[in-house]
Amino acid sequence: EDQRAQYGIAKLEANELKWRQVAERLKPVVEYHPQFVPAYALYGHALAELDDADAIERWQQSAPQGIQHSAEYWLTAGLWARKQGNRQAAARAFCEAVRCDDSNSGETLTHLSVALKGIGRDADAKRVADRIQKLAIVHDATTTLYERESQNKTTLPSDHN
Repeated sequence: EDQRAQYGIAKLEANELKWRQVAERLKPVVEYHPQFVPAYALYGHALAELDDADAIERWQQSAPQGIQHSAEYWLTAGLWARKQGNRQAAARAFCEAVRCDDSNSGETLTHLSVALKGIGRDADAKRVADRIQKLAIVHDATTTLYERESQNKTTLPSDHN
């Protein structure tokens, strides 16, 4: 009866951009667990990617309490606003997603940068692009450090004394 475990699989499918599968997997999750914000938000993201206007409308009408604190929710709102041609609303939604996510999601920051450029806020878009670049540098450094640590642990001689 507890459908929430499907959320993890849906996240993996979302990483592979399998939006139809994400939507199909999460529909029963949000029906049985309407207050499960992460699944609700990701389900909406899938619906936006699938450009399903009727389903998005139903999705918006059944928003659970606390959804306004979800970066994924605001990302979905931004994607949908952009698809509808509402650049201002898209920029506001992406900005809210960044705020909820503490400015550390490359995907969200990229959407925000593009949206800001689209409404003529080039200086702000550049600042966001600079943030993306800095995060990429930190990510690369962390990956390199992790790989070196892993190699060091596997190449150390074992102590058999």
